[in-house]
Amino acid sequence: MDIDASSPTDGGAPSDGATPMDAGSSDAGSSDAGSSDAGSSDAGPSDAGADAGPSDAGADAGTDAGDPCLGVDCSGSDGLCVVGRCDPATGACVTDPRPDGTSCDADPGDCVSSTCQAGTCEDETVADCTLCDGGVCSAGSCGAAPTEILFSGFEGGAFDAGWTTSGDANWIVTSVRSYGGSFCAQSGDIGPSQSTSLRATLTAPVDAALAFWALTSSESGYDELEVWVDGGRVAARSGTGGDWEPVLVPLSAGAHDIEWRYTKDGSVDSGLDAVWIDEVRLVPQPGFIDFEDGTLSGALSTGGDIGWGASTTQSHGGTWSARSGAIGSSSTSWLRAEVSYAAASTLDFWYRVSSESGYDYLELWIDGSQQDSWSGTVGWTEASYPLAAGAHTIEWRYTKDSSISSGDDAAWVDDIDLGLPPTTGGLCPP
Repeated sequence: MDIDASSPTDGGAPSDGATPMDAGSSDAGSSDAGSSDAGSSDAGPSDAGADAGPSDAGADAGTDAGDPCLGVDCSGSDGLCVVGRCDPATGACVTDPRPDGTSCDADPGDCVSSTCQAGTCEDETVADCTLCDGGVCSAGSCGAAPTEILFSGFEGGAFDAGWTTSGDANWIVTSVRSYGGSFCAQSGDIGPSQSTSLRATLTAPVDAALAFWALTSSESGYDELEVWVDGGRVAARSGTGGDWEPVLVPLSAGAHDIEWRYTKDGSVDSGLDAVWIDEVRLVPQPGFIDFEDGTLSGALSTGGDIGWGASTTQSHGGTWSARSGAIGSSSTSWLRAEVSYAAASTLDFWYRVSSESGYDYLELWIDGSQQDSWSGTVGWTEASYPLAAGAHTIEWRYTKDSSISSGDDAAWVDDIDLGLPPTTGGLCPP
C-alpha cells in the first residue's frame, strides 16, 4: 500500500497532475508561453525589431529630410506662358517659361494671334486673308475681304524688314516731305550717269495692282524714277511738277520683285534732283473705269500744265467722265494709265472733243508714240486699239497751239476698258 500511494508512476508523477512538462516547460514555460508563443515567436525581439525598430524609422526620417520638394504641389503657379515647379534647393515653388511659340490665344477665331515669348503672352495681328469666325482678316479685323493692303507707308522711320537699297547711293526714309503720315522714301544722292535703287518682294494674293504715290523733282525726260517688276521696266516718271501723283501697276497673283530706280543721264540737273515714293499698297485691278465715283480712279495719273479731273459737264454713260484741264495757249494736259498684260489685249474707250479745229487736239499716245488725234467738234465716239503682251503706257493728251480758243476748249474720255480682268470680291483668293 505504501508503494501505491507514494509511487511516482501513479500519484506523484507529473504525468497526470501539474507536472513540470505540462505546466512549466511545455504549455506556459519556455516552449509555449515563454520562448515560442510569447517570447521568441510572437512578441520577442525579432518581431518588434522588424516592425518598429531602428531600421524602418531611420529610412523614413532620412528620406523626408533629404528631399524638400516631396509632396509639394506647384500646379497653382502655372500660367498661360509659365509652368510651376518646386525648387529642390529651397522647397519653394518657382516658374519656368513655356517654350516660345506656345499658343496662349484666348480666341483662335479672331484676327489676333497670341503666343508665348520669353514667358509672356504676346499679341500679333494675323495676315490679311486669313480665315476667321466672321469671314477673313483685314487689318486685324474679321469681316469682308480687304480692298486694300498696305505694304509700307514708312511710318516706322526706317525701311521695313525685307526692303533693301543699293546702287551708287542708298535710299533713305525721310520726314522732309510725305504724301500721307510723316515719312516717305527718298532716292539716294547720286551724280551724273549713276543710279540708286529700292527693292522689296511683295506678294499679291490675287490678280491685282501695285499702287503708290510718286513725287519727282528732276530733269524731265532724262533723270527718271523707273518702276521695275520682275526685271522688266513698267513705268517711269520725271520732271518738276511739284505734286504727288498716283502710280498703278498691274500684278498677277504671286510674289514679285519690285524695284524703284532713280537714274540720271550724263549731264544737267533740275529741281532737287531727287524722287520720292509713299503709301505702297495693293489695290484691286481696274478693268473698267467709268468715273462714277467722282474721281479719276487710282489706275490713272494726270499732269501737264493743268491736270485732268472728274467732271459732270459731259458723260457717255452715267453722270461722270474725265475732262482735260483748263489750259491756256501753248499748253498741255495729260491723263495716263500704266498697264501690263500677260497676253495680247485691247484698249477701248469713248472720247468727245470741243476745240479749235486743226490746232487744238486730243491725242492718244501709247508707249511714247502718237496713235491718233482729234480736233474740232466731235460727239461721243468709241475707239479701240490692240495691245501686245507686256507693259504699256497709255496717255490721253490735250494740246493747244499758241492762239485762239474755240468751243468748250476741252476734251473728255469715258468708259475706259483697259482690257484687264478686274479684281472682284476683294483681295483674297477664293
